[in-house]
Amino acid sequence: MKIKIQTKDTVSGFISVKRRSTHGIGAAIIVLLLPFTSFIHLLFSKHLGQFSLLGVHLEHSFSNNQVFVWFFLMHLSSFAFVCLVFLFSRGYWRYVLFIPMYYFMAYSLWVITDRIIFSDFVLSSAGILLGLLILFPVLETDAWLRARPKRRDVFLNFETGFRELLDDWNSQWNRAIRITLAQKSTLPLKEYLYRVYYYSDLLDMHNTKVSRQQPEHRALSRGQNISRIALLLFLSMLIFVHHWIPDGQNQIEILGLEIGCFGFRDLSTFLFYASNKFVLCVLGLIWLLNTQYWWRGAILSPVLLYLYQFWEIFQPMPVLESEGNLKIMPLIALTISAVALLWALIKRISENQVYQTLLKSELDKGLRELSREKAKSRLFQMQVHNPEIL
Repeated sequence: MKIKIQTKDTVSGFISVKRRSTHGIGAAIIVLLLPFTSFIHLLFSKHLGQFSLLGVHLEHSFSNNQVFVWFFLMHLSSFAFVCLVFLFSRGYWRYVLFIPMYYFMAYSLWVITDRIIFSDFVLSSAGILLGLLILFPVLETDAWLRARPKRRDVFLNFETGFRELLDDWNSQWNRAIRITLAQKSTLPLKEYLYRVYYYSDLLDMHNTKVSRQQPEHRALSRGQNISRIALLLFLSMLIFVHHWIPDGQNQIEILGLEIGCFGFRDLSTFLFYASNKFVLCVLGLIWLLNTQYWWRGAILSPVLLYLYQFWEIFQPMPVLESEGNLKIMPLIALTISAVALLWALIKRISENQVYQTLLKSELDKGLRELSREKAKSRLFQMQVHNPEIL
């Protein structure tokens, strides 16, 4: 039986909790599923060389439509991933991310008009306009997120999560409190206040034992920002390095180490694909270490996938980013299950915190009401015995 609580504070409190949990799980789902969008290419034909969708026909120089769609979606999803890293991280080092952000988006659009050289497209008026079209919306979105009222998410450490998973403490008491609040109109005022005080005191004692609030986010020091800027500049240079390798060259020697093409057409193609995956892996790890959102574990899903795809480059695989990626699915499924379980626990504890605030408010209002009733009773007695005083 579902109990409806009509208290205004309860409704507003639960709306706040619902919004926070919805925003959190929404972001987690996007992060979890984003890298898999490139696998939509498997739905397209390997035998057609002209791409048609909703009456729009596109000519391309790829071997077939499947490769064309894969190339486009791979860079588009990479662009979205870098945007998420930017929006959900802190520190001025983030602004270097506009370089890989522009790179991935430029490749997504260049693939449609690949009759020109990529470097010419980047330096053209269309490429510059694309950079501005990326810059302003992302900065506006970032400013909007920073301007929103800061709501500290519930921080669930291992001890708290394990205890809640075993004894279901918060969920049990949340149900008991809901029943008491729903019975407010049928219970005598004193009985209602006794129960409210009992639950409020119980929550206070329980919550002082375990800290559930997310620790304050410490700003990065100047040295940390500079070191991350240097790393991002190196990564940004890495994703462009394949343009400096002549077409047809099959190996290169760096510091006495020979690097071959590992089954790719040439070294330039190998570095193009390998650098993209390596950069995404490093950005994902930086994001994982820099954020404190409760859903941060969801970042492991794309990181694991990108790591596997990077490892796959050096293996004798006939096709990349295809059915072979299913090997990593058990680990990703485990990550998704862990995030879902964490969300359920976070939701329980968030509701518990709302009830804790609500019970204190109910106790104050009830005591004031009881005090007024006693005052009215006392005045009535005084009026009966000494009617001339009123």
